[in-house]
Amino acid sequence: MTVVLTHCGTNDLSVTGQSLVPPAQIQAKETFGWSSKRFLNMQGGRRNDPAADATIMRAIDQQMTAKGYRKVDAAQADLLVGYSAASRRVMETREVDNRNFETSPSRMDEEGGAIMPWNEVAPGTVDTKEFEEGTLLIDVKDRKTGKILFRGSGQATLLQNPSESRSAARINNAVIGMLRPLPSRR
Repeated sequence: MTVVLTHCGTNDLSVTGQSLVPPAQIQAKETFGWSSKRFLNMQGGRRNDPAADATIMRAIDQQMTAKGYRKVDAAQADLLVGYSAASRRVMETREVDNRNFETSPSRMDEEGGAIMPWNEVAPGTVDTKEFEEGTLLIDVKDRKTGKILFRGSGQATLLQNPSESRSAARINNAVIGMLRPLPSRR
């Protein structure tokens, strides 16, 4: 059984969550622990950032607990949770329309501010923007069988030099959306 949720909490956040087995198979589990399979492959200054790892784990812990699963040591857990996070440089190119001279931002953050504004360019020219895009995958698997029971994924434009609290809020929003379709024990 597959349940897919697409949630756009901001203009640049896209998340999905899929239950890969009937919900009852997940709901029968009571506990979760952390898999040793956590992977941060971020570019630039974000590379292997322990603060990002802790923020992601805390957000997932909160959502799993809110859904009624109890956190225990991985060796005793019914479910193991792991994640993978990566970033990549993306280049977008657009031609400015001579009939509709547009200088509006291409992407907005959750507060309505420009993440990557288009430069003011003359009509009929090509404008190119380069930015960093991040992806987060969350897997919930059966500890005994190793079978993945649920997978969530999210993708967003990464902000340039965000505050720690703003980064944490964006990660929390992504995790909430990704784990929303995970069956609750409650």
